[in-house]
Amino acid sequence: MRSQPISASPGHDAPLSCTASDASGRQIATGSYDATIRIWDPDSAEQLRSIRATSLVNGIVFSPDGLQIASGECDYIAYIREISTGREIRAFRGHEDDVNSVAWSPDGNFLATASFDDTARIWDVSNGECLLRLTNHTDDVNGVHWSPDGKRISTASDDRTVRIWDAHSGEERLVLDDASDWCDHAPFSPDGSRIACSSMEGRARVYDAESGQLLLTLSHHDAAVKAVCWSRDGRRICTASYDHHLREFDAETGRILRKTYYPNMWSRFIDEIGDTGRYLTGSFAGAPVVWDAKRGTRELIEKPTQGLNAAALSSDARWVALSSDNGSTEIVERSNNRRVASLRAHEGAPLVAEFCPSGELLAIGAWDGSVAIHSCDSWELTSHIRGLRDIVCALTFSEDGSELVCATYSGAVLRWNVATGQLLGVLTLHHGSAKALCRGADGTYLSGGRDGTIHRSHADGSVEIFRVANTIINAVALSPDQRVFASASRDHSVRIHDSANGEVLARFEDHPCSIKTVTWSNDGHSIAAGYYDGTIVLWDPESSQSRLLQPKPAHAISQISFLPDGNLLVGSWNPLGRARILDQEGEPIASLGGKPLLSPRRRRAPQPAKASLRS
Repeated sequence: MRSQPISASPGHDAPLSCTASDASGRQIATGSYDATIRIWDPDSAEQLRSIRATSLVNGIVFSPDGLQIASGECDYIAYIREISTGREIRAFRGHEDDVNSVAWSPDGNFLATASFDDTARIWDVSNGECLLRLTNHTDDVNGVHWSPDGKRISTASDDRTVRIWDAHSGEERLVLDDASDWCDHAPFSPDGSRIACSSMEGRARVYDAESGQLLLTLSHHDAAVKAVCWSRDGRRICTASYDHHLREFDAETGRILRKTYYPNMWSRFIDEIGDTGRYLTGSFAGAPVVWDAKRGTRELIEKPTQGLNAAALSSDARWVALSSDNGSTEIVERSNNRRVASLRAHEGAPLVAEFCPSGELLAIGAWDGSVAIHSCDSWELTSHIRGLRDIVCALTFSEDGSELVCATYSGAVLRWNVATGQLLGVLTLHHGSAKALCRGADGTYLSGGRDGTIHRSHADGSVEIFRVANTIINAVALSPDQRVFASASRDHSVRIHDSANGEVLARFEDHPCSIKTVTWSNDGHSIAAGYYDGTIVLWDPESSQSRLLQPKPAHAISQISFLPDGNLLVGSWNPLGRARILDQEGEPIASLGGKPLLSPRRRRAPQPAKASLRS
């Protein structure tokens, strides 16, 4: 497939998951959940090329000569493509899960890949042969980097270690295990003498790359440090944190030199653009974020994306709340697709939305670490809980609507009083992000985390922990009769658990893709699971019968609800910001929502008195 220069509609249609700069700084690249890679001129902001990928793009890197680009994708494959034409030159097959990061050897002859299958691999670029498998990690491998002389490779993993390997023999030479949480990236300094490591625990560390001696700890962050890079001259280190800051440090002393705040950045990767002192990272919009000392922090072009993070259905099925990457939550009357409100109380993208059981309130949790609560009578903002300093991953109300519980990226599951905004306590703490949350039986709450566990939290403060998987639990859902609950994980499995003891009673894993969301039918007889490749599975656990629905076009599923008539309300990361209503054969019946009423960059909701929440 040939790449296309795009002038009429530049920019991605979904958030930017990864970024890269070539060595010269004359071109930068972005990869996205819209399954494209785009090449830009960082000075003119012109989009030079759009290259079609095969699936969601996790990581990208330029070849040393800047003529080709490698990508790691969600179909478990890494690719090399020619930039000028988009032509696929090589595909590297063998990983058993997402390829999360790719790195080109300095001489251009080898490609290193890191995968969620707990391995890193080294490949011969000329023929696609796998030369080495690096297998000592015990959890997801997130980042991989070459030393400047091409003799060593570093890998960073969810097992809380960074490992340095001999790039020719595959022998492990050094293990850095000071981190108390997952490590994402560990690039070498330009002279190869040091290595900088980013960690979810909110700090970066600098080590001697030969001895492993800890030289510096960079601990000025308020959230996970997702990425770290060296300046091209080795004098500075820049970190990218989920507290929405980029920070630049003196590489010798660790003194912070400057920092910038930008609420819309999605900082999984960071790179200096050539040797210009400008830095590049991702965003929830369709263009990269560039930090320039002279021009400030900005998105390269104005391109809000419309992908739906939430398509929440009110208890009476009248209202649908559509929360998009563009920062707005649109309220739509389901029966006639009438838009009744456009809510924007957050600086960052709203990620989750939940109506209370009585239908009186709507809570929206966001990337900026706040929760907005709106009245469903007037859609006015009644309270805005700030101070979390953490990303809100999931929300649920208590049965009587007096309490709100949220799951956060740091792993805390918190409850607070809806009327006052007062923090009532921490229900439990997952090791790593808490991604899934729902009400459980008998006044309990069920939460799932990146640690592969489900916690059942009781009102008396006790917690039961069920070990479920060796990977992220993305969703949990209680059956209507409360006798069982379902979980969905990144290992492609939907599991049915006994509510009494968490025992796994049944399991569906026939579709080879990560699952984002799961929900029960109204009669409790079947389950709908939504996958990142746009597939929906309807599964009856008792009969073991299942059906795969593959709506066209296919977009990663974000949320599914059963409507009273048995049809499905489906939210997905589609470029139009629309939810779809499908019948149980997967055929479209109607669409809801669309582009926002006003530009989300200009409209702001009125701000009531702030309710503080300190965690």
